[in-house]
Amino acid sequence: KKHVRTAVTEAEKLLLNELQNVDSHGLVPNVVSYNLLIDTLSRAGHGVIPNLCDRVDAVVEMMVGREGFLLLVGETDRANTPWLDPHTGSGTAAKSPTQHVTPDMFTKHLLLGIYASKSSDRRYTERAKHLLASMEESRERKVASAAGDSTSPKRRRRGTADRGWSEDDFFMTLPNRETYNAVLRSLLQTSEAVQTNALPSDEYNTNTPAAFEEDAIYATGLLDAMIRHEASQPSKFTYNYILRLWAKSGARDAGLHAEDILSRMEVRSAICAGAKGGGGGAARLSPAEIPKPDALCYQNAIACWGVSAAKSYPAAASRAMMLLNKMEAQCSPGYESFGNDDVRNYLLDHIYNESVRPNRFVFATLIMSCACTQLDADKADALRIAFDAYNRMIDMGLAPNSETYANLLKICKNLLPEESQRDQRNQLSQTVFEAARDHVSANRSISDSVTMF
Repeated sequence: KKHVRTAVTEAEKLLLNELQNVDSHGLVPNVVSYNLLIDTLSRAGHGVIPNLCDRVDAVVEMMVGREGFLLLVGETDRANTPWLDPHTGSGTAAKSPTQHVTPDMFTKHLLLGIYASKSSDRRYTERAKHLLASMEESRERKVASAAGDSTSPKRRRRGTADRGWSEDDFFMTLPNRETYNAVLRSLLQTSEAVQTNALPSDEYNTNTPAAFEEDAIYATGLLDAMIRHEASQPSKFTYNYILRLWAKSGARDAGLHAEDILSRMEVRSAICAGAKGGGGGAARLSPAEIPKPDALCYQNAIACWGVSAAKSYPAAASRAMMLLNKMEAQCSPGYESFGNDDVRNYLLDHIYNESVRPNRFVFATLIMSCACTQLDADKADALRIAFDAYNRMIDMGLAPNSETYANLLKICKNLLPEESQRDQRNQLSQTVFEAARDHVSANRSISDSVTMF
């Protein structure tokens, strides 16, 4: 890493010196010159260049000027801050070429990727969002311009009715799927920097920043924008990023949003699978690129119902259980019942979906979601569902971990009616503790749960 950092720094200095002395050579740098330098820094990454964002900022200020830079990244309120040194990113005045260069879509794409990958820093996430909005606006202008120009050479050459450029024109495919996914990952990373627990818990759901719900709403809006263009069709990662954002949102209706996203994912998967045999853009998708829901998608959706349960949404645990039932219904009953190989393969490819077979993480998430139940009217159902899920887990030969048993103990404390006898609660808790002792080593989380009684 040290040698790579040295090589990149030397290349950066060489290019910057050339750009800063263009007048003496009679040369004028263009957007390709700057894109080359920004791309070089981007490929090195934050791990190699710790102050990558500051150094890229300095290059962009040379390219478009201070005011142009602030306008580009959506921070016009910082107009009075000093210029940055392009070599170090520190606040000193840098020499700028007399002629500014207009950034193109690739410039914005590179900058967005650099800012979005700066994890845990909200300011750079906001920059990435602003750049994405700018790219979307530029694309829509291009689409409108091409649609209104029936004499466009590229339009005549391609003979297409829906676009005014060739499909191999990379710049005109931006923002693409990875551009959107980079912003979604950035939103998720910034939320995880505040709350590292990926599953719902009492503390998480009662103290969630309001910005988390705003992020989930924004991310769902991006999904609407992505499906309108072939180059930005969402992948399985896209849907999972959005589901995880809703699982962290603290929103009372997080479960409803999760079910809606799962439904949209299933529709998109069916469209892609059906179109592969008929040509078109979907025919170029590999099986891995078709956004077919898997166990992780359902696990994230169940976690969303845990968020809703903690916010007193009625029957949240029952809705989470319905998702588990839906998963099991999609799994094959066993190869031996399918007859010959052709029938078996058809059923496995078109009817059943083995990728949604529940694993121990799905069951653990469902049990934790039940533990989050707050409505007194729902506690009896949540208690039953939690132990039903546990029994199914054991029947499938899946070994619960210590956290699962800790949550079962928590359920015994929180979900049994207050009027129930203390002996009844202690007896159920003792049964859970003995099961935990048989399956896993009793650790601190289980012991702490026992002390609550």
